[in-house]
Amino acid sequence: MQLIQSLGEALAWFERDISWGVPATELRHLFGRIGELYVAMITNGQMATDVNQRGYDVVGLNNERISVKTTAQSGLEGFISFNPRTLEFVNRVFVLRVNTEEMQVETLLDKPVAEARLLMGEDTSGRLSIPLRRLSPTRAAPREHSDDALAATVGDVTMRADPPSNRRSRIAGRR
Repeated sequence: MQLIQSLGEALAWFERDISWGVPATELRHLFGRIGELYVAMITNGQMATDVNQRGYDVVGLNNERISVKTTAQSGLEGFISFNPRTLEFVNRVFVLRVNTEEMQVETLLDKPVAEARLLMGEDTSGRLSIPLRRLSPTRAAPREHSDDALAATVGDVTMRADPPSNRRSRIAGRR
């Protein structure tokens, strides 16, 4: 329950900052936390116990160590970076996008780390990265409320996350 409440509060802050005209790409700390809370919620996991845990952000239901990367970039330009020295501590990788036009959290990647590494290249500084052009959001048809959906509501902001088979979530509120 605390995860859902925290996610709702983070979404309320995000929506407020967007309404004040702050570019989404300047809210990295906030959408990063939204991504971590979202993944903890949909995996029935919890946030990593230590701040800046080596390599991972969420511990899944079966003690799976999950690295969560979240972006607000809308196009296919750019990349998602990973530290090769800490990736060995990770079992699974999620890459999410906060789509501010449709106010949705989109899953761009949800793979075991071995499969995610196949998409990665090494940059000049030795960091591993996945170009956004190699990823595409989960394109599931929008669904109406279902009994098995997860929802978080704080004030007038609601986020509904469908079960893992439909990993696209809508943020609703004042817009």
